[in-house]
Amino acid sequence: MALDTARKQGGVSPYMRKTTVLGAALAFLVLSTLQPAFAQGTVFTYQGRLSQNGVPFTGFAEIAPTLWDAASGGNPVATNNPVTLMVSVSNGLFTASLDFGSAPFTTGAAPSVWGMPCAIRIAFQGSS
Repeated sequence: MALDTARKQGGVSPYMRKTTVLGAALAFLVLSTLQPAFAQGTVFTYQGRLSQNGVPFTGFAEIAPTLWDAASGGNPVATNNPVTLMVSVSNGLFTASLDFGSAPFTTGAAPSVWGMPCAIRIAFQGSS
């Protein structure tokens, strides 16, 4: 009855007001959570394998990752920030967060963006 009365009087029913408020709140919630998805950082996770004399290394290693424009030979494109990292290596496996910044990927210096080969090279010193 209340709905019919509201329609006849040209007003908005209480159900319609609730739906509008809930819809607006839901839209705000969805849009506010999407904003961070547009701001991508430059840090990524690198998983590597390290062996010493053909044997999987176990211990701590100081690594110095660099980005190159070719798997062998080539030219260095960027260094990691920070330049060196300490990583824990277990049975030859390690994980590190690398950050070469955005410049190599926005200036065209890193050819991997354009489908050409590139490489991450890691120099290390370790102790078991």
